[in-house]
Order: sequence, then structure tokens, then C-alpha cells
Amino acid sequence: METGVWLLMGLTGSTQGVLEMKDSMISFTAYGQGALTNGQLEKLATSLGDDSIIRDLQNNKPVILFNCPVQHVEQINFPWYTFGGGMNLKIKGVMFRFSLLQPQNTVSGTSGKKMSQIAGNISEGRKLRQQWYDALKEHIA
Repeated sequence: METGVWLLMGLTGSTQGVLEMKDSMISFTAYGQGALTNGQLEKLATSLGDDSIIRDLQNNKPVILFNCPVQHVEQINFPWYTFGGGMNLKIKGVMFRFSLLQPQNTVSGTSGKKMSQIAGNISEGRKLRQQWYDALKEHIA
């Protein structure tokens, strides 16, 4: 399963990427800084213990923010306030908030990798949410 999503930080920060689950592994690759502030990049780099994330995302390089067995996901939820278009994953103590719908303030990157799969409306976002729920439900506490 591979879906274009946006990593959300704070009230207005976001960057696009691809969330993938394959062979019991789950990963997220971000494609550029997007609408993340430099402060949000620093917070992300600090939480992941990798300062190179800042430089690479600022230079629009793809960055794998996590790649781990699905069993290592500590928390999975689909908040009601995302109207069925978002999910949160906690991995190694870091909460990653994802939107399956394009936030209004996004800055598009140049990567074409599977970005055509990005949900364009609420209905599509809810379908993607259901697909991810079905794929992850055995891991939801």
C-alpha cells in the first residue's frame, strides 16, 4: 500500500510525501520542506536525532523519516476532527500526524513519485483512511 500524504506540524506546517506499507514494514518519505518552517524542521530533526534532515529537506531531497516493522508502531489513531481524512502514528516516541487531504497552505514539491495518488477531495480522503484503517487494524490498540 502506497499513498501520497502530508506530514502536519503545528497549526500550519506541512510537507508532502509517501506513506508506504509493504512486507510488514511501514515507512514515510518526505519530499522537501513544503510549508514547514525552519523551526519545525529543527524540531523534527531533534525528535529524530538527525540534523541532516534539515539540509536535505531544504534542498528538496527525499528523506525517509521512518522505516520500521509495523509492529514497532506504538500508537495508531484516526482523529475524529480530521473528518476521516487523517491519521496519527507514534513511532520511537515521535508522533507523526498525517493528512490524506491536501492542506490549503501547502507548497508543492517537484517529486512525481506516486504523488498522482494523492486524495483530491474529502470522499477520496475517507476512502484512503478506510484502506489504511483496514491495513493497520490488527495493530490498533
